[in-house]
Amino acid sequence: VDQPPGTSQPKLLWETNFSSRDEALKYWGSQTGRWGQSAGENQYYTDGNNITVDADGNLVIQVRRERTPDGLGAPYNYTSARVVTYGQQSIGVGTRVEARIQVPPDSGLLPAFWTVGLEPGHEFDWPRQGAIAIMESPRFGTPASRRTWTGNIHRPAKGNNGVDVKMDNIDAD
Repeated sequence: VDQPPGTSQPKLLWETNFSSRDEALKYWGSQTGRWGQSAGENQYYTDGNNITVDADGNLVIQVRRERTPDGLGAPYNYTSARVVTYGQQSIGVGTRVEARIQVPPDSGLLPAFWTVGLEPGHEFDWPRQGAIAIMESPRFGTPASRRTWTGNIHRPAKGNNGVDVKMDNIDAD
């Protein structure tokens, strides 16, 4: 968050709370299709059918075992949602991002909260854009994995924009 000179409180640039599904989708978009197959993900992201807002104002993303729009069967017969601010909001260096996220304890899930770089004309060229995984929580179904999360920095390999280099275990605040 940008902080005006001489002040101790950061300037709030953007905040979203959830009062209804329609309100949430004004500020957040959804991406559909099979994103993440290269990482072993089996779900098909829907256009919002898996997104609800509960009575407490929490955005809820539901994973369902069901027939997918592309008709692929098991083990690819899961739907979920990918909620993004792409085209709605962007941030720059020095910006503080906060979220309150509750992740399910179920095995086989990979709840995540991350940022992706934005280079006009290459919006979906992974890993060219780079990414910061603020929180990824692999759910392996063990008691220890229920308390485990990771943060990673991804960037393209030097000389090859198509190769992902994961920079993890970085001891920095």
